[in-house]
Amino acid sequence: MRNRRSIVSLSILVALLAVPALAQYDPPFPPEEFAARRAAFYDKLGDGLAIVLGALEPADYSGFRQDNDMEYFTGVETQDAVLLLDGQAKKATLFLPTLSARELVKTGPHLQPGEEAAKLTGLDGVEDLGEFAPTILRTLLWRSFTGSEKVYVSALPVEIPAFDSAFDNFVHAQQPWDGRLTRYQTLVKWLRERAPTVEIASYTRMIAELRQIKSPREIEMMRKAAHLTALAENEAIRATRPGRYEYQVSAVAEFVMKAGGAQRLAWRNIVASGPNTLNWHYDANSRQMQAGDVVLADIGAEYNYYNADLTRTWPVSGRFTPEQRKMYDCLLETQKKAIAAVKPGATIKDLVKIMKEVFEQHGYGEYAGHGIGHFVGMATHDLGNYFEPFQPGQVFNVEPILEIPEKGIHMRLEDTVLITKDGHEVLTKEAPMEVEEIYKLYDEGSKLLDR
Repeated sequence: MRNRRSIVSLSILVALLAVPALAQYDPPFPPEEFAARRAAFYDKLGDGLAIVLGALEPADYSGFRQDNDMEYFTGVETQDAVLLLDGQAKKATLFLPTLSARELVKTGPHLQPGEEAAKLTGLDGVEDLGEFAPTILRTLLWRSFTGSEKVYVSALPVEIPAFDSAFDNFVHAQQPWDGRLTRYQTLVKWLRERAPTVEIASYTRMIAELRQIKSPREIEMMRKAAHLTALAENEAIRATRPGRYEYQVSAVAEFVMKAGGAQRLAWRNIVASGPNTLNWHYDANSRQMQAGDVVLADIGAEYNYYNADLTRTWPVSGRFTPEQRKMYDCLLETQKKAIAAVKPGATIKDLVKIMKEVFEQHGYGEYAGHGIGHFVGMATHDLGNYFEPFQPGQVFNVEPILEIPEKGIHMRLEDTVLITKDGHEVLTKEAPMEVEEIYKLYDEGSKLLDR
């Protein structure tokens, strides 16, 4: 009997290994959108070459997420991909690992090198990863005769998923006891050893200029992310009660976002109550909420690689104290006036000026900060120029903060705002800010927790 079972098990394994590899390519945009992005990048690239490194398979089984730049240009979600963009030839070649039948059984269908992949993606070629090294070296050798050996790479580590987290990783690696090279630094070292005359430059600013203006399809993705985030924020307010834990509110918000279609959270939820509100990026979510506290939820859904970012602040007991209400009214007026000022030609400096004026009028002038938000897109803190006027197609998060450290209280409101041709659109408008509307949500209670 044991031998028979072994034979059957072996037969099943052989059958599985014999299953042909299916192409896995189902991006949220059609091939022509990716082609248009690459064409716009070629215009900036000139005669140079650009190398984009895709994300590696995570070692901790946390789930694969593609690098933002690789996703932006190809929509390909296969791990360990390398994209070679040739500005001179206007050609995009993708290099992918060829997975064995056994690996495909383990990981599921993946896009494989070959003509089928090139046809599906609209790329000029999809080759085996092993061909990347000879291809780039051969190209650089040929270019050496014309003096156009310029290669562009990212100035930062691979961006998964946030621009600022990539920068943080870069900074941490500079510690004297660490000193590791990023993948891009290792690539540059490898290139210079084999092609000493190669000129290396950064394409980070070029891609930033492209990514900050969202296409109509990208805006639709962000609307969906914002819609899911607003629904989750509202449910978080309903779920709040003294004695409950921050992680319970976080779990409710995460359920709503993912049940609605978000593939991932844009970051680990921030649900901070009482003294935890003073830690801006607090995400332990472990404290038991107490009567008299305020709580804030800074959350965001990621939908097809596009994020929303939303914060609301409300009372754990369901009603603000007089002092909390005074602070909240100041913040609410600031948020409404700042959002009203968002339009093409306005600047972040204009919004900061509004914030400082309102804070001064409410007696909180000394607590007005110097910033009032950030750009958002594929990264939560997205690439963008913070000194130039707003342009249609940009998405900016208006986020005034009122914090009084000596009283142990921090409040903030935050909305994802699209700059349109004629003004703006608040993508997260389904999450109310008005006090009475927040009270109404609180009084409704949560069907997920109130059982």
